[in-house]
Amino acid sequence: MSRYVSQEYAACKEWVSKKINEGFSWNDVKFLCVSQESAKNEFVNLQEEEQIIPFNMEFDEWPAFVDEYHNTFMQIGDLYGISSGPAGNTFPVPTDPSSPWTKYKKYLIGQYDGKRRMSDAAVSEIEKNSYWILNHLSRDTRGTGPIKGLVMGSVQSGKTANMIGLVTMAAYYDWNFIIVLSGTIDNLRLQTRDRFKKDLSMSGGAVWHILDKTGNPDYMKDIENGNLYMTENLSLNLFQAGRQHNQWLHRYVTVCLKNSTRLRNLIKWLHADAAKAARLRILVIDDEADQAGVNTRKMDRSETDEELIERTAVNQLIIDLVNGKDEEGAPTKSPFQAMNYISFTATPYANVLNEAFGSSLYPKDFICSLPESKEYFGAKVIFGSANDERYPGLDIVRNVPEKELRDLKLLYDGSAFTLPDEFKKSICWFLCAAAVFRLRGRKSPISMLIHTTALQNGHFGEYEVLKAWLERERSTGRILSLCESIYEEEKGRLTPEILRECYPDYAALDEVDGSFPEFGSIQSEISLLLSDIRNIMMGDDKKLSYGEDAIHLCVDNCKANRVAEDGIYMRIVYPEEPMNKAPVFIVMGGSTLARGLTLEGLVCTYFGRNTNQADTLMQMARWFGYRKGYELLQRIWMPEAIKDKFILLEEIDEKLKSEFEDFMRKGKSPAQFGPRIMTSSKIARFLLTSKNKSQNAVECEFDFSGDSYETTKFEDSEVLADNIAVAEKFIKKIGPASVSKVNGSAYVWYAVDANSVISDFLEKYKIFDCSALSKDFPIFLNWLGQMNADGKYLKWNVAVVGDQAAPSKWNVGEISVGKIERSKKTDPSYIDIGSLRSGLDALCDVIPENLTPEQQALFRETIRTRKQIIFVRGDLGLEDTPLLLLYCIDKERGKETPAGKKTKLNSKYDIIGFSIIISGEPSGKGHVKAVSVRLPK
Repeated sequence: MSRYVSQEYAACKEWVSKKINEGFSWNDVKFLCVSQESAKNEFVNLQEEEQIIPFNMEFDEWPAFVDEYHNTFMQIGDLYGISSGPAGNTFPVPTDPSSPWTKYKKYLIGQYDGKRRMSDAAVSEIEKNSYWILNHLSRDTRGTGPIKGLVMGSVQSGKTANMIGLVTMAAYYDWNFIIVLSGTIDNLRLQTRDRFKKDLSMSGGAVWHILDKTGNPDYMKDIENGNLYMTENLSLNLFQAGRQHNQWLHRYVTVCLKNSTRLRNLIKWLHADAAKAARLRILVIDDEADQAGVNTRKMDRSETDEELIERTAVNQLIIDLVNGKDEEGAPTKSPFQAMNYISFTATPYANVLNEAFGSSLYPKDFICSLPESKEYFGAKVIFGSANDERYPGLDIVRNVPEKELRDLKLLYDGSAFTLPDEFKKSICWFLCAAAVFRLRGRKSPISMLIHTTALQNGHFGEYEVLKAWLERERSTGRILSLCESIYEEEKGRLTPEILRECYPDYAALDEVDGSFPEFGSIQSEISLLLSDIRNIMMGDDKKLSYGEDAIHLCVDNCKANRVAEDGIYMRIVYPEEPMNKAPVFIVMGGSTLARGLTLEGLVCTYFGRNTNQADTLMQMARWFGYRKGYELLQRIWMPEAIKDKFILLEEIDEKLKSEFEDFMRKGKSPAQFGPRIMTSSKIARFLLTSKNKSQNAVECEFDFSGDSYETTKFEDSEVLADNIAVAEKFIKKIGPASVSKVNGSAYVWYAVDANSVISDFLEKYKIFDCSALSKDFPIFLNWLGQMNADGKYLKWNVAVVGDQAAPSKWNVGEISVGKIERSKKTDPSYIDIGSLRSGLDALCDVIPENLTPEQQALFRETIRTRKQIIFVRGDLGLEDTPLLLLYCIDKERGKETPAGKKTKLNSKYDIIGFSIIISGEPSGKGHVKAVSVRLPK
């Protein structure tokens, strides 16, 4: 093992990191960033005067040390987010074998117990994410004020593991007190607390004290040994070279409910000893930050004095905590040495739209977007991407008809005595999936989620009818018969081959188990489960017991255990130790299942709870996450209207991530320009977040600039023929074309007069009423007229893009291009192709030889990565030149996709589709299709 991994080399690694991030080369660092002749003197200086290089290192060893560190070095770059400036620190990733991070990393990959919790790739992402965030924190904020950042991660994507990874790195660099703010439900807080306790104590690297509230606000309790702590009892020692860290290093973690009483007591406790408070380096992690901590009290938007803003109690207390005030909101004599506040959420809309005053919780210093792992099943994978044709969506979502939603309401008040049809199917599929798991030898829990209402009485109504149906029908054979029917129907709808086509980036494709046993092989297992319908049982000693061959019915809400009979535990708690066979759970509930609660082995969901708020709906999606081992078994039942909302949410999320990438590329910070979040008219009254959580949102008049639009929905009628005539007449009028310098199957007309584009094509082309573009297009044309009146967008480039290998051609004027192939979705009655434009088509009007060397380099990089194509057009000299792309879609072509999601067009006529790309920066005039935060002047 290398001798350079211990803590005594941390200071010189930090020095090397700083020099590399300042732009010095590794060869420069080998000579200590001075001349070769002066290198030895500089070495002595750094060793004796600066005390950066350890005394046991010789000058001749320095190059070997640099080479070894180079192999593991990770450069700080804005890889994951936008920030108000360069990274404030240059800490290297801890490699000391006894450091908390190194030990946590080994714990995640199962090096201690052989139980791998994450893949190497996923752990590497956590390391990179934590490293980026760590170096944007501050160990001393007394002169600068607190650091405030936001971390955006997808639902059920492993945010807690990222939090713990950050905590272990921060602990290594002397952050000594960690506060996790956790929701409004104590059951979820306890889940988070116990997760931190388990992972930190298993990984080690320090003496971890997990502190919890007591009945006396003067004391906090160590949940490991019951010891009581006053602030004055804290051991706030720092790392020292040559000592075993886990023997002497003390780090404190508390998980606090976002409740005014608990927050007030925590603040009072922290400030109880001024001398100790002044030595606290605090990291606050606000989990589910868009919940409870956002100010929802109605604000006067004309008010510019933030001291006069009225706040909700929890929001005010979090602000006081972060800004170093006491529990009464008064300044303290001894401010904390460091305060770093980071909000974590999958739905950051409220956090960046509500307010941006200096003392608020607005993430002025950085916003970080956690990349999704290639093992994660999110909205893009499950529902498909509107912007990435590689992701058509998985055929795992089953429709719950509107009539069934009405029937569900009868369950809530006791008016129904059986389950609706699709509800029954979902239960039976779950039993089949559970039986397959158990036949494969799985021992960890298998769960089903039922989430249809927020009403607690509704959960009990569902529970009673479900339990009665299972007990009544199990002996008749009807459940087994329905299980066989649904199993034969479903088992072939998602195969390894289909998964490979629909999720080509999935990291575990080669490990997917595609075997589905005959129903006769799982029938006895289903019968065994049906023979014991029960709850989790609780003995007099409060210990919980489970049935190995049973279906456990759980109701998870705040009322459940209060009304449960003696000896029954209604809420979901999984066995602490593996059982001989996988235990089976069906969980019904509302709020607790919509925020943070993780269901183990979630393979089936029956979901019917609707909402008109994007953030609330996304948080309910417990089915997103890691599904390794049961990729082909997962199923979701939901209404079509809710499915459409999730498809739109994926588009909003992709737009926001694209916005982050553009900010990173242009060096913008959240303190200068609030992130813009797309809104949409596709679904009426569908809000990003509640109005009182977005009070400081302003409409952005920019959206047609720097964006693109395309036709993807068509009516199979004579209108298609009319559009062909409009396109051909327009093409013949604008004269001769040139073959594209980028795409040999495209023809381009340069500098076409805007009046001709608008009057001869755009105004005459008939857009299908079912297309969302039909509502926006008249507004777009009005906006375009305003732009033209201001002398902008007066010349367009027009291109017809074809397929060189196509069997049939579109001949118009002097050009002949291959008709392109598109498939239509099988669900709607009209033609919906999903997406029209292929990515690089947006660059077909670029003339590479006219570019500067810098532009040519950017062009080549864009061709390679296929990222930020719309934004890059502006940097290639096309910022004021819109592009109209025309396509002729062959009516005879199209593919039957393996997932059954698309089929051949078989339309009456060929289809003319168009795409418009408006290059450039926001114009300052436009139709409102996005919102941002009003930043203080």
